[in-house]
This record gives sequence, C-alpha cells and structure tokens, in this order.
Amino acid sequence: MVNSLAEFERAVFKLGYPDVPVCVKPQISKGGRGFRILKKDIDKVDLLINYKPDNTITTLEDIISILEIANPFPKLVVMEYLPGKEYSVDLLVKGGEPLITIPRSRDLTKLGISFIGTVEDNKEIREMANKIVRAIGLDYNINLQLKYSSEGIPKIIEINPRVSGTIVLCTGAGVNMPYLGVKMALGEEIPQIKPKYGTKMIRYWEEVFITPDGSSYKLNG
Repeated sequence: MVNSLAEFERAVFKLGYPDVPVCVKPQISKGGRGFRILKKDIDKVDLLINYKPDNTITTLEDIISILEIANPFPKLVVMEYLPGKEYSVDLLVKGGEPLITIPRSRDLTKLGISFIGTVEDNKEIREMANKIVRAIGLDYNINLQLKYSSEGIPKIIEINPRVSGTIVLCTGAGVNMPYLGVKMALGEEIPQIKPKYGTKMIRYWEEVFITPDGSSYKLNG
C-alpha cells in the first residue's frame, strides 16, 4: 500500500518493473475501477488505434504524469502481475468453517465482469479458499478471487464478504448458494450438495424491440 508518489515509484521498481509488468489499483474501489497494468514496451499508437478506450494497459510514465498533480494523493495498492488463470470461489461458511466451496474459472472477463465461466473441480484452489476463510473466521456467503502467478502458484487477489456477481453460475450447476445462506441464517440443516463440475455459463446480448403501441418482441434466430 502506498500513500505518496515516492512510495509508489519505490513499490513499482521493487516488484520488478520494467523487467516485468506491475499492477496498481485504488485501496478502495469496485468493479475494476482504477485498475491498471504497467508495462514498459507498449506501442501507444497501437493502443490508440486498435484497442477500445477501456483498455487497462499503460506505462509508469503515464501514471506518474497523472499522480504528480493529484491532491490529495490517492491511496493505492501496487501488486505483482499475475498472468495465469483466474478463479472466483463461492463459499458458504459457518463460523469460519466452510460448508460448501465451489471454484469456477473466469474464462472471459469484460470490465471486471465474468462473461464466460466454468465450474471446475480444482482441488488446489478449493483447499486454499478453505484455508483463507478458516484463518479469517468468515461467515455466510463469501467470495474469493485467486489468480495463478507465472510460477504456477495461486495467489489471493480479493476477499469479498458477500455474494458475487456471477454466483448464478453455481445455481446453474445445481447449488443455489444464496438460498442455502438464507437456510443457514434460519438455523435449518444445510444438505451436502456437489455442483455439476464442468458446467459452463456464457453471457450474451439480446435485443428487445418496442413497437409504437408499446408492445415488445424479440427476433428469433
């Protein structure tokens, strides 16, 4: 965590920049707001012409040009760049003890939202998630996010004491986690349910048309 431009620069170089990319985001944020990946050798013309403006890649110099005029300086987190596969884990936890743990891969994300995901029987991710909630003593519906490093080590990037935005994938795989959370709050027994591993979710756009008289319809493909 850094609270000044000098601390920010020291942290970036300590994590290996410019030899390796480095990530930065605000200490308090949501939905990927403020997240950037710092890379040295990027083609700025290519970024301008061929990428949408929501691209997260930038350079240290560009970030410094913004931060040096910031008043007050924003509280930031400087982090290791993790290039590997990303997982979101939904858990139902009772007094720090995980009752149900469901890892799902984030196969395609846009603006921090998972558009394609798969419920996956990843023992390593499941055991790490269980260890984290036990250590912290969390309760009820919990979401963790982990990502693999270049050395193949899963590392925690988010701990969310709430339901996740894509928890519906667990429901699609046969485990309605919010419903089970309510049952737990009511003191009811929680059944041992295993998800249908391999279940994949794909989000997509669908147009709804409104006629002048106010009725609606969809086009059938």
